[in-house]
Amino acid sequence: MNPEVRYDSLSIPVVIDDVKKFPSFAMSRCNYFSIECDEPSVVSFEELGTPSITFLSVGLSGVLFGPSLEDREFDGTEKIESLFNSVEEDAGCFVELNDIWLPNKMFGDRDPVRGDVYRVSQELFIVAYRFREGVLTQDEFTEACEGFVGDVRYSERETEAIREWEAMQKEAARANYREKRENYLPRRES
Repeated sequence: MNPEVRYDSLSIPVVIDDVKKFPSFAMSRCNYFSIECDEPSVVSFEELGTPSITFLSVGLSGVLFGPSLEDREFDGTEKIESLFNSVEEDAGCFVELNDIWLPNKMFGDRDPVRGDVYRVSQELFIVAYRFREGVLTQDEFTEACEGFVGDVRYSERETEAIREWEAMQKEAARANYREKRENYLPRRES
């Protein structure tokens, strides 16, 4: 909606997971990080700027803008790892990957590729989330996206960091698997 979207603390990082190029569905599935809490916890509106209300939250989900308030880009593996560790140390909270779809034409001249990181405006994210939840039809969604041309920006540094972090996670999983031979499934001879 705003041709001069500010890509500061208000943009949301999304990672391309899959690209569909069918004539009837030319869209990319984009993952985003969220914090999920499935344990009940007390939340005070004082923390949110309204001191007179306190409530018990039963289930909480929040979309992440970046690794911290001071640093809004996931431009290093240590920032990603630190965020995951700090969130998951809190009882009942964990970092989850969720997804939205975006029309491929939203990426401009650049063809989206699995693993690429883009920043999207909050407004576009909300429209994409409404499509994901079935509030908007595909036609309504694609039409609404026309008002958000320019609200998607490629993030080279975050792409490099996320790819490096994913490679580290895969290697750690392989090493863990090799170390725990007792967990191997037995092979069946044919």
